[in-house]
Amino acid sequence: MSLPPLGGWIGPDWDPRNDIGIWVFRKTITAGAGKQTLWITADQRYRLYLNGELITYGPQRGDLDHWFVDPVELSLTEGENLIHVVVWSFGRWAPMFQHTARPGLSCGGLTDTQGWEIAEVKDRDFGMFFSGEVAYYIDVGPGELGRAPIPFEALGRAQLEWKKPNGISGADWRPQGKGGTPWNLLPRSIPPQRLDKGPSLAAKDKLIDVGELRVAFPRFRLKGPVGTEIRVTYQEAMIGPNGKGNRNETAGKRLDGYQDRVILGEGETVFEPLWLRTFRFIGFEGPLESASVDLIETGYPYEVESSFDSSDPETAKLWEVSVRTAKLCAGETYYDCPYYEQLQYIGDTRIQALLHSYLSQDRKLQRNAIETLSWSALPEGLLKSRYPSRQTQVIPPFSLFWILMVRDAWMHDPEFDPKPYLPRAKAILDWFDQNQAGWWFFSDWIPGWDWGEAPKENQMHELTLKLAQCAYFEMMDQALPELSRQTIGNSEHEWALWRLLQRVHGQTPDPWPTVEPAVKATFYWQFYKHAALEPSNYFSHLKPWRDQLAIGLTTFAENPEPTRSDCHAWSAHPAYGFLRYVAGVSSAAPGWKKARIEPKPGALEWFCATVAHPQGDLKVKFGEGKLEIETPIESELVWKGKVESLAPGRHTR
Repeated sequence: MSLPPLGGWIGPDWDPRNDIGIWVFRKTITAGAGKQTLWITADQRYRLYLNGELITYGPQRGDLDHWFVDPVELSLTEGENLIHVVVWSFGRWAPMFQHTARPGLSCGGLTDTQGWEIAEVKDRDFGMFFSGEVAYYIDVGPGELGRAPIPFEALGRAQLEWKKPNGISGADWRPQGKGGTPWNLLPRSIPPQRLDKGPSLAAKDKLIDVGELRVAFPRFRLKGPVGTEIRVTYQEAMIGPNGKGNRNETAGKRLDGYQDRVILGEGETVFEPLWLRTFRFIGFEGPLESASVDLIETGYPYEVESSFDSSDPETAKLWEVSVRTAKLCAGETYYDCPYYEQLQYIGDTRIQALLHSYLSQDRKLQRNAIETLSWSALPEGLLKSRYPSRQTQVIPPFSLFWILMVRDAWMHDPEFDPKPYLPRAKAILDWFDQNQAGWWFFSDWIPGWDWGEAPKENQMHELTLKLAQCAYFEMMDQALPELSRQTIGNSEHEWALWRLLQRVHGQTPDPWPTVEPAVKATFYWQFYKHAALEPSNYFSHLKPWRDQLAIGLTTFAENPEPTRSDCHAWSAHPAYGFLRYVAGVSSAAPGWKKARIEPKPGALEWFCATVAHPQGDLKVKFGEGKLEIETPIESELVWKGKVESLAPGRHTR
């Protein structure tokens, strides 16, 4: 890819004691009608407007050694075109995922001090605003205190103090830099975030229920006494005397959560926060006369090209909520949860990336996840448990799951090459061989496990290590290490990993214990339990997810009640299970060049599945005892005790 020259960085007059604020840059371009590509980035964030219309926001999330530049195609009109770029810095209040050097803007060949003006927006401030007690870990940045001018597309007409911007430094593509700039620039590697018009809703009794969890930019229209402060609270669920309870019920409940605060002007005040918000419920405090909201929904442009339906009456709802959970946990990276953290944790991401590979032909966000997580490597060999992140947190087993992520991509992505990542995988395995101590050995959120760490006698981390070693040797095209017999403990985690190891080694897995293990896996680790069982009746394992539907959840939660997060990536895996275990579709060769199809309808009268394979749709349909398959690639069919090869095309059995 040929990259254009970069013009440099510009910004406000800067004092490191004043690194919090909002600035607007403007420039007029005189051109003929047509398209022009603008290469734009900013620190910390930007919104780009052309002739008063929001075009995009960014940049793609990275770190100072890997700072992304977004190519944006502008549709220019004949004559003068006015560009506005709103740049803001939350300073030390920024979300944990946000790396930063100092406030600044780079716009490719357009960024020099010639023709640009800059003004500080002084009528907006930030603060850590909350309603009620914050009982859980939350780190998504500050709320905003807004006064006019509030709609940012109106900044060109606002009474601002415009002046010439300050030149900061040159701008260098990585690795061409000479060390004269803190930002090492890379071209954007994923598509821009979507901006889709959502519903418009009015408040009733100072409350808006949007009906389902959403990630969006809300634009409020508020009326009330001039100069009064309105507090706007966002939350996934309302809180009652006994916790969240049924999410559809609001009577006798309160709304605790993060806030924005708005100072009302004359007439109708319009307010939109700079950063996205996550909510099902929006509450208002203050002397409001009326309140309404228009939503612009945002996130990764996640195209769901696969489908599943069956005779089970809750199939459609389970599929819908599973997919919604996955989509809302996908933005500039994968998120563990959109409300509380928006951080890309390896444990969550491995599950979500694999699910994404089954739901869509797109592989960009999966590759981005593997790459960005690899940037977090410590000198000891381990990866940080979450990245991008300004704060170092290490969960050693998550580094092993990253190796499994690399293998997942190798098996499901025709364009993915694991070789650049194998030295990192080897360094991780070496750390476990030499150390296997220290840091936070998080396992699962099991009651009685302090900070989620399994007791020392639990073997789950040793078994995970063996599984990651097998993945590494397989990608290296080397013989697998021998698997010796061992006694398995009393947790579902150990039994799941042991059976997976046996299968990797070509052994018939030991029967699942007739006396159920005492320690049960949560929603997260049931992904591995299901993988170990490859259940003949998958729907019989979905009671925890059916229970969530029964209490009004529109996304799947982090843990069983009482739960912190109502939307958590690692709980989205039922959609994967439908395609992987019921339809029985899996990859049988690197690049998914060959498929294995082992349908297990269980008690279902019928099912119909479509998997968005990279070479085209792979369809499996069952009903009235008959199986119909349409495959774009060579496949191995396992059905009614027989194994046979299928050529690409349609088959009936």
